[in-house]
This record gives sequence, structure tokens and C-alpha cells, in this order.
Amino acid sequence: MWVEPSESGARPLRLHALDALRSVLMLLGVVLHSAYPYGQSADWLVRDARRSAMMDGLIDTIHFFRMPAFFVIAGCFSLMLLSRQDSAGGFLRERSRRIGVPLLATLLSFNLVQTWLLAGRPSRHSIRLSAQVLGEEWASGRVIGHLWFLVYLLVFCVGVAVLARPLARLSVSRLPAWLAGDSGFPLLLAAAAGSGLGMVAIAYLAGPWFNHEYWGVLNPPELLSYLPYFGIGLLLGMEEALLLRFSSPGSGMALLGLVSLAAMSLSADGAGLVVKSMHVLTASLATWAVLRFLFAAFRRWASAPSRLFRYLSDASYSVYLMHHLFVVALATALLALDWRPGWKFLLTCSLTLGCCLAIHHFLILRHPLPGLLFDGKRRRAAIPIHPAAGDSTVASR
Repeated sequence: MWVEPSESGARPLRLHALDALRSVLMLLGVVLHSAYPYGQSADWLVRDARRSAMMDGLIDTIHFFRMPAFFVIAGCFSLMLLSRQDSAGGFLRERSRRIGVPLLATLLSFNLVQTWLLAGRPSRHSIRLSAQVLGEEWASGRVIGHLWFLVYLLVFCVGVAVLARPLARLSVSRLPAWLAGDSGFPLLLAAAAGSGLGMVAIAYLAGPWFNHEYWGVLNPPELLSYLPYFGIGLLLGMEEALLLRFSSPGSGMALLGLVSLAAMSLSADGAGLVVKSMHVLTASLATWAVLRFLFAAFRRWASAPSRLFRYLSDASYSVYLMHHLFVVALATALLALDWRPGWKFLLTCSLTLGCCLAIHHFLILRHPLPGLLFDGKRRRAAIPIHPAAGDSTVASR
């Protein structure tokens, strides 16, 4: 089973496996960004003098599946949330609180401090961040930085709200159940794999106005590239049988994934329209194969309620929001040390995780305002219970 049913049995309360997977994907963002300063080919905000090809392998591996898997999960959860809301407006208000508020709060606090550090402002002679420097950093996309995917997620959520009625009708139609069957599921996978090539074709035909980053925030081709993953996630959220089928790949899918990975690698540096098209198609096939096995692994080993994954699920969002500043600051501080890149990476990653988890545990979880700003949740302040005189029952617990 994927779901924990409600008391009435009408609607699922939690998808423990997807909660766990989402938390791991979020925390892998810390690992990814901690590896960037030490990768040989990565042109990142901080570049250490000593770099390693192993870091490039780690970066490429995480990049390959992390954001596609995240948007599939986001689509699935968005559909489930929409079904629980009274209206599309209620869905948008909830998404704005959970996504928009933390986005703005992090942008105006942690990301501005990061911009200030990278601009070389922590000195006695130049302590302020000028409007010109801030404008240049914003236009380059460095201010929004690691928060870009929240902007894309908000755009997709607006689309879900606009299409709320058609999605509701689709959810109760026969299509989701048919897609879970032997006839529909191969077609769904074929459409998912071919969508990558379709998105590239749309970007190619659209012209320069489309292939341009707007306001340092929105890149239409990149946004379009994640749309199929979010869309498949919406379908998975409509039908538990479809989600179960998606997360039950067989040996044939494993073979297809391996062949696609090999073909993708061989065509990576090729020239010509046919070779490039083959690379995009095989990359898409390999990505969907990896996602299916990733879902299968978490369905098998993380479907049951877990206190650890429940805590990580709650913490991973705020940890991800805050971590980028710590990675930049720590990687900058370690530039002067002549250590191996692997040791610097481990120190940067572990200290960043430790600091962010401490902030989450001792500040965000315990105080309502930080909880709202950096987690999007309304929390009540912890009120200590003082037992009345002679009440030994409460005092002994």
C-alpha cells in the first residue's frame, strides 16, 4: 500500500514513501551544492583551487534524477491537495502560504546576505550593497539562486488552479484507471519519454523571445522541460493503481534503462539533428526508468510510518531554504586551506546540515513566526504545562 487511509476510508492522509523520497531529494540539494565548489567542470559561485572529477560525477548523478523526481512528486501532491480543498482559490491560498511565503522570506534574508558576501561587502570600507550591484546580481539569476524551482512550482500550481474543473472531471473518469492497465500504461510511458523531444522541438520553433530568461527568475525552456514530470505526477495522484503500476518496474524496464543510459552517453557529444534527437530521447527514457526504480525502492522500504522520515520530511524544506548561504560561507572560508577536495566537501556538507537542522529544531519548530516564514506552516508557540499543587498525575508523566 502507498497510502495511510483516513478513518472514513474516503481519502488518504499521507503517502509515507513519497514524503520520505521528497525529504531525501531536498537534502540531496545540500549534497549537490556542497560538491559544486570542488567539481572540475562546475562554474559555480565559489571555486576551490583543488578540485576533483569525483565531484563532477556526484553532481551529474544527482542532477540526472533529482529535480524530475521532485516535480513528479509535486504534481502528485498538488492533485491530492486540490481534491481536499473546497475551491481552486483555497488551493492557491494554501500553496501561496507553503511556497510563496518561504520563497520571499528566504530571498529577502538568507539570499541577500549571500549576495552581500559574494559581492565582497564584509569589510570596514564597503559594508553596503549598492542598488547597481544588487540589480546586476538579480538580473544574472544569482539572487534567486537555489530557489528557482519554487518559482516554477508556483507557476504550475497556478495552472492547476486554472484547470481545477477539468482536472476534477478527469479524476473521476475512466482514463486514470485505464492508464494503469496493460493497454494504457505503455502508451503513458511512451508519451512521457517522447515529451522530452517534444519540449525541445517547441523551444526550437518558438524563437528567441521564448529562449530567454526573464527578470532573472523565469526560463521558459527550462520551465517547459519540467512540465511533463509535473503532469505525470498529476495523473499518478488521481489513481492509486496507476501510482502502484508506476512504482513496480520489471526486468524489462531495467534493461531499457541500461540501454538508454548507454545510448545517451554515446550520443552526448554527437553532432547533427538525428544524433541530438537520439540523445534527448534516450536521456528521457533513462530518466523515467530511474524514476520508476526510485519510486519502487521507497515504496518497498519507506511505506510504513517512520519517526525519522517524518522528522526529515518536516525539516528538509526549511533546511533546503537556508543551506545555500552556509555552503557559500563555508566553502569561502575553506579556500585558504590546502586540503583534499573530498575532505572539504565532507566538512562543508556536514557543517551545513548540522547548522540548518539546529536552526530548524530550535527556532522554526518552536516559534510561530519563523515557522511560518521558513516552513509555511502555522505553528502554535509551545506553552509549558505547570501542574497544579497536589496534582501528582501530570507531574509524574
